[in-house]
Amino acid sequence: MSTSDRPLVEPLANDIHLFDDIVMLHVAFKSRPLRDGGGKPSPGRLAPPRRAPSSLGRLGKQIISLVLPMVPQTIWSTQCGEKQHPFPEELLDTIRTTLGSPPNAQPPPGQPPFLELIQDLATRSGDPDGAFPTELSRGVPLGVTTPPLHSPGIWPLKSELKGMEFVQQELEEPIGLENYSSVKNFARQVRATFVEEAQLDMVEGPLTKQQAALRCSCREEDLCPGPLAAIDEGDKIRTIYDGSAGGANIHIQNHTMERTTAPTVLDCVQALHWLHEASRSQPTTAPHLRDDSTGTQHWQWPKPEQQWILLKADVTKAHRRVKVLSQDWRFQVAELEGEWWINKVGTHSMASAQLYWGRTAPSS
Repeated sequence: MSTSDRPLVEPLANDIHLFDDIVMLHVAFKSRPLRDGGGKPSPGRLAPPRRAPSSLGRLGKQIISLVLPMVPQTIWSTQCGEKQHPFPEELLDTIRTTLGSPPNAQPPPGQPPFLELIQDLATRSGDPDGAFPTELSRGVPLGVTTPPLHSPGIWPLKSELKGMEFVQQELEEPIGLENYSSVKNFARQVRATFVEEAQLDMVEGPLTKQQAALRCSCREEDLCPGPLAAIDEGDKIRTIYDGSAGGANIHIQNHTMERTTAPTVLDCVQALHWLHEASRSQPTTAPHLRDDSTGTQHWQWPKPEQQWILLKADVTKAHRRVKVLSQDWRFQVAELEGEWWINKVGTHSMASAQLYWGRTAPSS
């Protein structure tokens, strides 16, 4: 008996139920629905023949034609490990205009993404979470004193995943803590990180303790600085903000009813197996769904000569692309050698950061 977690003979076109509503992934002795990072309503969890045609397909083809001349330079940039993308700003402006953005449009204050454009595209495509960019433009609650935002059925409840009712607890108030000893040797580099992010409007400072309390609309004694740490990675010093130490995270987890689900390597492997096996086992009765508006076929059955690869991308400062409401800043402050800094955006170690970024990334 095989003990591998990876699908070895599945999926085959004649026994994986190609046209079931949800593609299932078999891991060891358990089964679960395929994950694509878009939540429960995402069409990416369906087998390709089951997906309805996208209302934005025409725009996708236009973007492909715009970026095709950039393919060689993009491949070169990827192979060389370039930190910056190779696309000129003029091309990005043209793409945004093609998608429907007004000329010279700018992101909302404190938010890098073009949220109005994202919301317009999401609404036009029928995304059930299409209104979320409006919440992002205002800022989101951290989840310490009030529950984090709930999605309209996008993510499974904790009770669904655990198979038992979720029970909230009575907890003590969060407290502030001193920095870890590692910061003493790298205080200059840690401060440089704050200065850099202050220029991006992700951090505010340096401030006195009194000024920080005024900006957070609280008393000085209500500030809850998370302990800072510094990790020497050889080529750089990584600044770590430990939001789990003072008790804020326990409150966030206690208020959070949902959990985002991200794809794993096995989900990607399952998708590749589906394509490879489907290309060799095309059923004679395969449906050819057509776009009702144009009458054109929107999905072609894969051919044996086609090839596919997995491409992994990463967003720089991903969690810090989400603005946090000022009423919760006091739970994300940091103190360094007498200077106070306020994290105004999602912070990696805070429990709700992934919840919000996991919901932001699919719409972006």
